[in-house]
Amino acid sequence: MRALPTTDPRSLMRQADIHCAFCNGAYNQLGSTNKLQVHFSWLFLPWHRWYLYFHERILAHLIGDPKFSLVYWNWDNQANVGGNIMPAMFNQQGSALYDAKRNQNHLPPVLNTLALSDLGNTNLTNEQIIQDNLNVMYQSVVTASTPDLFMGKKYSAGDPEPNIGGTLENAPHTAIHAWTGSDKETYLEDMGNFYSAARDPIFYAHHSNVDRLWAVWNTIGGRRRDHTDPDFLNAQFLFYDECGDMVRVRVEDALDNSKLGVSYLKVNGDKLWLNFEPQPLSATTTTTTTTTTDVTPKSIDEIPELGPSSPGKSATNVDKKLVSLAKRPTVIPQELLDKGLAQEDLEEVLVLEDVQVPRNVASHIAVFINLPDADANTPLSIAEYVGSFINVPHFAGEGMDMSMRSVIVRFGIKDNLRRLGITDPSTITVTIVAKLGGSESVPISVKGIKIEYE
Repeated sequence: MRALPTTDPRSLMRQADIHCAFCNGAYNQLGSTNKLQVHFSWLFLPWHRWYLYFHERILAHLIGDPKFSLVYWNWDNQANVGGNIMPAMFNQQGSALYDAKRNQNHLPPVLNTLALSDLGNTNLTNEQIIQDNLNVMYQSVVTASTPDLFMGKKYSAGDPEPNIGGTLENAPHTAIHAWTGSDKETYLEDMGNFYSAARDPIFYAHHSNVDRLWAVWNTIGGRRRDHTDPDFLNAQFLFYDECGDMVRVRVEDALDNSKLGVSYLKVNGDKLWLNFEPQPLSATTTTTTTTTTDVTPKSIDEIPELGPSSPGKSATNVDKKLVSLAKRPTVIPQELLDKGLAQEDLEEVLVLEDVQVPRNVASHIAVFINLPDADANTPLSIAEYVGSFINVPHFAGEGMDMSMRSVIVRFGIKDNLRRLGITDPSTITVTIVAKLGGSESVPISVKGIKIEYE
């Protein structure tokens, strides 16, 4: 693929440009002036599955081996030291798999961090990184008990730029991008920026694991199943096939991996995070080191309630952290009752509304409940941690805001509430910690915090 001329759509550079084009507002949607974006919504997983499918077919065709298959980098595997380091096969200079624009501080045997948890604390032990990673996976996959939470919310033809991605995309997926990209490059190129990420061959091994984790999520049960909305099933994309011809595909045709000839070997390491048991901070041997006492309330009576977002409401700066009260819902919406859902089937969802983050800066917010003194050094392995949102730098198409992007961040907290023994209290505390950013040069703000049933 590297040897092909760039005029060939199967060349590595042209393949990388496909990802760039679909991610940075390069094209308007058909019949609309709104830009096309395949991140931050329910399109994220199926678009990338099709992208991998054709990438693999092109490679197989070029080397004349129809049985060729891509590898997956199982960065979620915390069993010993295995998947949770940068694979050696991608780190051999002179190899077609090598990319010089990678973080040289993260080469083997350095363990990856699945929520950039080393940004606040550079002295993490390998054991703490592993425990943090296990809970990041548990919160991002297992507690994401509905399609909206795990896959992202609806994005239909004609809609503006989507802003509600799923938990898998928001945390471990984006963390690996930022962790792998070079800290010597302005925008963390190659892997650390959407426009350049697919120039690094490790991108395809990374996303093969994202696709594998989607398949694992579908096996957990409960309400964990793919979206069934016709707008989702009938969404269409264009790709180049192994002959260099443009083809049109639908989301629905990618939902059954077996029809694409794709299967994944079972990974024993999955059991570690699938069955992880995060404990309340008070029950662990690890203690939090509070470095931001100046913004930590002395009692719950001093904690304000930010409340839901509303028109004209001003945003509140997160700075290093933001602590707010949040009321738990007391009434089940009729639309959920009409679906035949019993209360035990419902998920309680914490929603951060209109979170403003810099578009071209890697930033990370970690979110805790009932832990107002949490800070950048608080471990992510505890039951109070509900999840993260990580922004990967990316550019914007003409007419889009180049400086900031607004997102809605959602976490399923039913499991966390159970583990913390919270049954009756009508109000909980929510702490948003800025792991990177939260300064004058990297502003992060939020307009509303609420909890709802889903």
